[in-house]
Amino acid sequence: MSDVIRILFAPLIWLAAFSLIYGLHGLGCASDMAKSETTIGDNIWPVVLILAWLIAIGIQIVVIIGFRQTKPHLAFTGQVSGILAWTALVATVWSLFPVMVMTGCT
Repeated sequence: MSDVIRILFAPLIWLAAFSLIYGLHGLGCASDMAKSETTIGDNIWPVVLILAWLIAIGIQIVVIIGFRQTKPHLAFTGQVSGILAWTALVATVWSLFPVMVMTGCT
């Protein structure tokens, strides 16, 4: 893996997950799949969003583990990619957390 790709990989995964999850939310609102029910048993749409969020977190964790097991070309690249991978994990948890507490579309 080239150094530039290694540095950008985790933030790009976060960007894709952010776009996908909020796109799914918009799709659900536009198609009236997401109703105002608050219980997961009544509506499958919150389950889909929560599952997508958990998968995104899992992918970020796999990226961090993968970075620890491989050696970069430069030590600086390893430090920067590690910091960015942890930052992307925190961003995935924090910025995609609203799908856990959204009760519906407004």
